[in-house]
Amino acid sequence: PEKVVCVGMNYKDHCLEQNAPIPKEPIIFSKFPSTITGPYDDIILPEESQ
Repeated sequence: PEKVVCVGMNYKDHCLEQNAPIPKEPIIFSKFPSTITGPYDDIILPEESQ
């Protein structure tokens, strides 16, 4: 995908688990498309991380 838009803290139970206040408005954030993998894709680590 070209753009990945996410909504965070959109479940009351999740906020309570994180001891976070329940937001009055949705928390919107984005992810780089390169962070998305399929369910059976390999996770390739850069050489610097090994």
